[in-house]
Amino acid sequence: MPPTPPARADADAARILWLWAAGAIGLWWAGLLLGPLALGGLGLTAFVAFRAARERRWAVLAATLALLPPTIFGALAAVDYARGEARLLVERGPHMTLHNIDPTTRSPSESRPDSTWVRRFPHNATLRGLTALLGPMPGAYAGPYPTPAEARGALADGVSWSGATPPAGAPKLPQAIEQMLHAMARDGVEIEAASWREQVGIIRVARTAAHVGPGPGAKTTAMILFDQETDRVLAYRDAVAILGAGLPAPWR
Repeated sequence: MPPTPPARADADAARILWLWAAGAIGLWWAGLLLGPLALGGLGLTAFVAFRAARERRWAVLAATLALLPPTIFGALAAVDYARGEARLLVERGPHMTLHNIDPTTRSPSESRPDSTWVRRFPHNATLRGLTALLGPMPGAYAGPYPTPAEARGALADGVSWSGATPPAGAPKLPQAIEQMLHAMARDGVEIEAASWREQVGIIRVARTAAHVGPGPGAKTTAMILFDQETDRVLAYRDAVAILGAGLPAPWR
C-alpha cells in the first residue's frame, strides 16, 4: 500500500481536529441544559486549543473560541452594558430581593430559566469587568448605596411612628410605598425611616399582627432602600414577603 501523500495526511489531520472542535462546542452548548456536560466541553476545548496551537491551525483555534458560549454570552453582556440594559444573572431568590440593585455593578439582578453557570459566569464576569474598567453602565444608579450595617445605623438616628401616616421630619416616601403602608395599617405596623447621605431613603416596616411571627407579639421586619431623587427602589431586604404583592421591582 503506497504511503499517504503529505498533503492528504495534513488534510485528514485538519478534518479530525475540526471534528474534535465541533464536539467541544457541542458539549458547551449542551451544558446550558445540563451543566456538567460543559465540564467535558472545557476539557475537550483545552485539548483542541493545544493541538491547534501546536499544529498552527489558527482557523480551528479562532473558530472554536469564537463559537463557545462564554465568548458569545460575554459579547452579549457587553452589548447590554453599552445600551444600559444589562442585568446581573442570579439564582432564584426570595420574593422581591431577586431584583435588588447590585452594589458593585449597580445593575438590577435577574433570574432566567436558562441562567446555568455556563451562561451566568461569563455574563456576570463581563459585566463586573466592564464596570471595574469603565464604571456603571449608562443610566445605572450612581449615587451612594448603604450596606446593611450603614442602613441600620441611619435608622437609629431617624424617625419612627405607628400606622400609615408619617410624622414631620420623615423622608418623603414614594407613592407605591405610601399605598403599601395604608394597606398594611389595619394589621398594625411600626415604621422607622431615615435619609442616608441626603439621597437614599431607608424605611423599615415591622408587622405586629399575631399571625406574622412564630408567637404572640412577635415582630417581622422588612427594609426598603430607595433613591429620593427619583423615588425608584434600590433594594428590598430582610423578610420582604410581609410587604405583600404589587410592589415595584427595583430600578424598573
